[in-house]
Amino acid sequence: MPNSNMDLELGPGKFDSMEKLFLAAAEKGDKKAILYALDNAPDLNINALDRDGRSALIIAIQNGNSDIIEVLLEHKIQLGDALLRAVEEQFTGAVLMICEHIKQKDIPEFLNCRALNGDFHPDITPIVLAAHHNNYDIIKILLEYGARIEEPEYYVFSTETNTLQHSLGLLNIYRALASQAYISLTSIDPINTAFEKGYLLRKLSRKNAEFSEAFIELAEQCEQFAADILGHIRNHKEQTCVLYHDPNMYEGGDEDDDLGPYKVKVAINLQQKKFVSHPHCQQRLTQLWYEGLPRWYNSSFLTNVLFSMIIGMSFPILSCMYIIYPWGSVGRFVRIPHCQFLCHLTSGIAFLILLGIQSTYPTEEEVQRDRRKEMPTPSEWLIVLWVIGLTWVEIKEILYHGSRYLNDRWNVMDFLTLSLYWASIALRIVVITNSDYGDLELMTTTVLPTYMPTLMMTTDDEDITIISSGDQPTTSPPEELERILREIEDLSFVVDDIREKQASNRDDVDKTFKMFRSTLDDVQTKIDVIMESVDNSGSSGGSGGKVGKRGKNSGAGGIVSADLIGVRADWDDFEPMLIAEGLFAIAKVLSFLRPICFTVMSRHVGPMQISLGGMMFDICKFLLIFSFVWFAFSLGMNQLYSSYSFDANNLCQNQQDPIANCKQPFDSIPNTMMTLFWALFGLPDLDILDLKGTDKAFTETVGLLLYAAYHVIAIVVLLNVLIAMMSSTYTRIEEDADIQWKFSRSRLWMSYFEGRGTMPPPFNLIPTPKSFYYFIKWILHTINGDSYKLKMKERNKAFREEREKQYRETMGRLVKRYIFDAKRDDDENNQEQWVNRLKQDISGFKYEMFEALSGMDRKMQDMEHKIEDGVNPMGTEVMHKMNDVIRKPLSRPDSMQSVKSGLSDACISPSQDILNDETSPLWEEFDPVVSGNNRNPRGLMKPDSSYNIAGYMYPPEWEKGGPIRYIDEDGDLLDQRGFTYPRRGSSKKRKSGNHLGNHIGPASIKRKSLKENNTKV
Repeated sequence: MPNSNMDLELGPGKFDSMEKLFLAAAEKGDKKAILYALDNAPDLNINALDRDGRSALIIAIQNGNSDIIEVLLEHKIQLGDALLRAVEEQFTGAVLMICEHIKQKDIPEFLNCRALNGDFHPDITPIVLAAHHNNYDIIKILLEYGARIEEPEYYVFSTETNTLQHSLGLLNIYRALASQAYISLTSIDPINTAFEKGYLLRKLSRKNAEFSEAFIELAEQCEQFAADILGHIRNHKEQTCVLYHDPNMYEGGDEDDDLGPYKVKVAINLQQKKFVSHPHCQQRLTQLWYEGLPRWYNSSFLTNVLFSMIIGMSFPILSCMYIIYPWGSVGRFVRIPHCQFLCHLTSGIAFLILLGIQSTYPTEEEVQRDRRKEMPTPSEWLIVLWVIGLTWVEIKEILYHGSRYLNDRWNVMDFLTLSLYWASIALRIVVITNSDYGDLELMTTTVLPTYMPTLMMTTDDEDITIISSGDQPTTSPPEELERILREIEDLSFVVDDIREKQASNRDDVDKTFKMFRSTLDDVQTKIDVIMESVDNSGSSGGSGGKVGKRGKNSGAGGIVSADLIGVRADWDDFEPMLIAEGLFAIAKVLSFLRPICFTVMSRHVGPMQISLGGMMFDICKFLLIFSFVWFAFSLGMNQLYSSYSFDANNLCQNQQDPIANCKQPFDSIPNTMMTLFWALFGLPDLDILDLKGTDKAFTETVGLLLYAAYHVIAIVVLLNVLIAMMSSTYTRIEEDADIQWKFSRSRLWMSYFEGRGTMPPPFNLIPTPKSFYYFIKWILHTINGDSYKLKMKERNKAFREEREKQYRETMGRLVKRYIFDAKRDDDENNQEQWVNRLKQDISGFKYEMFEALSGMDRKMQDMEHKIEDGVNPMGTEVMHKMNDVIRKPLSRPDSMQSVKSGLSDACISPSQDILNDETSPLWEEFDPVVSGNNRNPRGLMKPDSSYNIAGYMYPPEWEKGGPIRYIDEDGDLLDQRGFTYPRRGSSKKRKSGNHLGNHIGPASIKRKSLKENNTKV
């Protein structure tokens, strides 16, 4: 569009130099006036700039005058940033003419010109700007002439980090690289390029938080582009060619290595959800999932359920048959992905059943018995077998996926679950190996010292008396030891009697048992004294040390602890058996939660399961904020009540109430945190804020206020924020629930397409003939090394090249279809380009009509008479002014230099970054007439002032000028000097594929011109 700031009113005294008239003619689109000035004004500065810093070439580009652009290029006007401006205006014809001019003049640096006035980022080139506009025609032209978008490391901003220029430059370059038009025209594999660009842009969005939304938008644009390309597939052949294309196929492997749709696997790894959920992709995956079950689609729901149950329950039989012969019809049936899924699902259910049986196995008698030295039960052995099978599955997954294994949260959950199982198994092994399975015969073979105290014990059903003598024994040490061991055995019988009586009279038994435990402590003390006597007497220390060690080990299965105690209440808090049971309990919970991942197979339950996964991240973010509030109030409440906790505890214990709970809620920071945590659910009562045994009103008031503030902040505010976050997550996932569900289901399907784990646990631990075949082949590959890979590569070279050629042809057809549809949609949605085309057609028709009318004989005769009489010289009023300037220079020195703007000097280096250059040419530096005393201190004069923009008075004779007439308006005004111009046909008109723009002039002038010509005709 023309610039409104330029003075276009032609009349007496409006212009004072040929440059001004030249620029005005360019603004008006007066080609004849421009030709007249170029041919008759030898001192004309063709590179002059107007007040907005625009040259005639830039003005013609902005107005869409392709004829004037062609004339100016023929007269060697300096380009400057004209190509960038043509791309900005989406003027395809101008871009083509300028590129051709650059090629003819051999000045390729202008293909990468930068803006000279700072309108664009310093690293914005024409090809980058065209990619921003996503203009296929202009990008194609620039690519044909050698323009390219380099990687971001190539540009200037890459040397500057943590600056605005770096961030904006990075964003601009990646916006161009993510353009659908640029990817379509430059990439051999547009789908794979879109995948990589989308994944990279998502990483940049996390790295550059300031422009995160912009990078995410570009990533989604690439994701949608890949899905749109896939949407132009027309038949099964193209579908198979695209989805199964693997650029590394047959590089060194076998031809029968079928790993499923490679493009889908890459899309899942790079989180391309729209591509995976596209109907053309889902149709192929569904076909593969039920391949080999042709009746599945036509069967009823009940029939399919019964069929699935039969396959699931027969998985042990199918597994055994597959192990024997994996290549027959049974093997093909088991390798069907849906059948594999059913077998693995049934195996998981069997594992859960075993866990349930193990939980219900112990009885009361077994719980009372010390089970640390007992061997695992049959159900526990089967659980261990399943754990080994599941571990082998995860090992194969880790070896195959590598670091990508952790990208799936279910894999992380499996790894954690199996780690807990193995930790529990390891602790059970430690407990069993440390237990004593003998009948205390080991003690009899130990050599004890000569001197040791004697123990004399008399037992009764209800009473136990221990008599100790400090005299030295009169019998030999082995005999004394045997007597002590017999007494210990008697005590064991007493323990058994007490346990039997405990069921009938628990209270009395508890008291008796406590007294008996005190007796056992005394026995242990006596044994310690014996060991010390052994050390002091200088007897054999090795055997005695061993006995002493076993005697003191009351927590890990020693003689006294294992055979005499055997009650969980007496175990250490960190007893290995207790830790093993705790880890096993956590692993069991995770195992029963694991089948949730299979609900993604359901269209109705799957989106809810995906929402739950997203809500877990919301809970983690909530806990981060809640932990600060929780810990802050815990410190405050503990500071307030900890001083009174000791008195309250003593008061509670003095009440001698055996069932009283004397634990104080705020006596320590851990107890305070637990109290406040359960306060979220309303469990503690308000009486916990009362001070027991004292009355401190101020302290209780402060405690009550803190407790109330905690409830308001933690419950009313934070919990409601958590609810809002979870609701937002559910709503966001529900908006594209279909895409999320299909993507999650496809990820589950792909794990069965690759054929890495046909047999479910624990049958996968049994090697099959196929396993031996692959193992032998792997050994041969390892021995042969690279020679085998080269041999296979050469053998498959022809086939690989044929597949690659077929893929490129298919991708070329898809890209052409995409570009055609994209242009059509752009034409339908862009109304501005239709207006620009209409302007261009009217402009072309206008000049063609006037050229035709000027050839009429009557007009020629009238023109000759006027030429002879010397009346009304030819041309428009701009040409009149030019003629006056040529014949009669202005009454001031050197009018040709009055508006010299410096474009010639400024355009020497098109890629110069003038934004940061302090020596950039300015108007004042290249306009000597306007500088100094001639400069108007108040700025430029208004158009209605008696002074022009150069600050000079108009010549008096200009005030007497007659009315202005254009050659367009008067056909009689033709060339008086014999100038003839070639007739421009329609081939010289501006043509643009997407964005066209042309400006003819004010509508009133055009209507008047047409009206006058019609009248004259």
